[in-house]
Amino acid sequence: MKIILTTLNSKYIHTSLSIRALHSNSIPKGVQSLLKEYTINDQLDHILSDLYRCKGDIYGFSCYIWNIEETLKIVDSLKKILPTALIVLGGPEVSFDGKEVLNHSCADIVVKGEGEITFKELLSKYQNGEDYYNTDGIVYKKDQMIHEIRDRLPLQDMDQLHFAYEKEDMGKYKNQILYYEGSRGCPFSCSYCLSSVDKTVRLHSIERIKRDLKFFLNHNVKQVKFVDRTFNCNVSWSKDIISFLIQNNNGHTNFHFEMAADLLDDEIITLLNTAPVGLFQLEVGIQSVNESTLVSIQRATSIEKIEENIRKLQSSHNMHIHLDLIAGLPEEDFDTFAHSFDRVYAMKADMLQLGFLKVLKGSPIHLQRDKYHLKHTANPPYEILSNDFISYDEIICLKKIESLVDRYNNSGNFQNTLDYIIFQRGKAPFRFFQEFVNDWEEKKLFDVSHNKDRLYEILLDFAYTLQENQDFIKELVKLDYLMYNKLTLPTFITSTSPRKEEVFDLLKDPNFKAKYLPNKVETPAKKLYKEVHIETFKYDITNPITPIKRDTVLLFHKATKPMLRQVNEFKMIK
Repeated sequence: MKIILTTLNSKYIHTSLSIRALHSNSIPKGVQSLLKEYTINDQLDHILSDLYRCKGDIYGFSCYIWNIEETLKIVDSLKKILPTALIVLGGPEVSFDGKEVLNHSCADIVVKGEGEITFKELLSKYQNGEDYYNTDGIVYKKDQMIHEIRDRLPLQDMDQLHFAYEKEDMGKYKNQILYYEGSRGCPFSCSYCLSSVDKTVRLHSIERIKRDLKFFLNHNVKQVKFVDRTFNCNVSWSKDIISFLIQNNNGHTNFHFEMAADLLDDEIITLLNTAPVGLFQLEVGIQSVNESTLVSIQRATSIEKIEENIRKLQSSHNMHIHLDLIAGLPEEDFDTFAHSFDRVYAMKADMLQLGFLKVLKGSPIHLQRDKYHLKHTANPPYEILSNDFISYDEIICLKKIESLVDRYNNSGNFQNTLDYIIFQRGKAPFRFFQEFVNDWEEKKLFDVSHNKDRLYEILLDFAYTLQENQDFIKELVKLDYLMYNKLTLPTFITSTSPRKEEVFDLLKDPNFKAKYLPNKVETPAKKLYKEVHIETFKYDITNPITPIKRDTVLLFHKATKPMLRQVNEFKMIK
């Protein structure tokens, strides 16, 4: 017997936790098995031929909203060329409508819900020549008839499961994101989320988790993302994990958690604030600040507490913080969403992820879609088109705002300019991006692609229309460019750098280097010249709150130390 476990990831940098969990927990001893990962951007012919050459007896596909359409195309073709192979589907995209999936595909079996125990039992029966169709937790097709076996109860003792990566050669994942599961279930009942279906939170023991995490740390993996829906729902458990990671920091591996910020207490905030720079990355799902919306989606939260705790977390400047909003929720119209956007944007997180409601199969909101006249795309990702509160025209506008928020705010490359226009000049964040979208539409800028330099030029041109201090904004754009890019200004930004000979004279002066570049005293001027840039500004650019017209000379040096993101350091010469 030969088993092939496969899936299509959304990007190459991602890895699949599900097929690794099955590989470690479900394959009978002595049975040959292979993991085959692809991406949704790979040619389907290539994937099909590669899977065909494996000549598996059983193929297990892990199915999600981002890969289900491509997966079913591959499955239908694979069944035609390997008609005797048993094709098994699993994952959230098939768990809640297995009969419908089998009715419209050539797959043989759908595994519902958690798959490790079900798949293990199915494979064991297949190997021993038993009736493998008689397995709890599956839907199967036989003789053109579809049958559903009773559900299997969720696994209660998480430590029964083997570590998903114990069979892996970790060297091949040097630049990829690895996913890890510390718990299953969620204590909350958010109607848009599949995790609300399983309200029983089950945790791996602290001892088990420490052993697993030490494995990642010892192999210097780039990033580990916890897939736990609310990592800090058990406060003492999450504190133990955070303390362990701080104590065992290897200076390389980053850990990502999804947290409920209103559940954070001062002890865990203090703990997070003591972490080394770049060790942690936090994602906080706020979704909306509209009380009617929060009630309708059964999301009990305190926005005031979230704001307070986010401010406390940001005080240490040692971790990336992502905040999430969802457009298209019930009771949230265009104006109340604008208010939600403004309030969340004002928290000044490193990233504001503006998402759109996905009406997922099996989620409570899927059952309520008629109540709110939710219209969504027929195919994955089942994204909102309109409802009783927001029109498709408004969704289109929000999509374009999302595009500019991602390009300008989330990139972090325009921080000083945006902060001045939005926060210092009193321009409401949503209104600013709405006007910026109008500018892009008038100039048909959405119709073509733009490199990073062009994005700076577009922002500068738009800023000129805002009736603000144009000279000062021009200087802020220059500052942002030199802080977050290469140290050579593009032609549309006027440089007032000293002559090359003057810069060389400064870099040859040991007293100058000792004062402004103490770590580069021994570096020859010729080499150092490629690493620095000296620029004169018309304003005291180090104080963007109140523009003061005063010539200010800054020396920029390429960042060399590990940072949350690449930022060229600068020092004021005069």
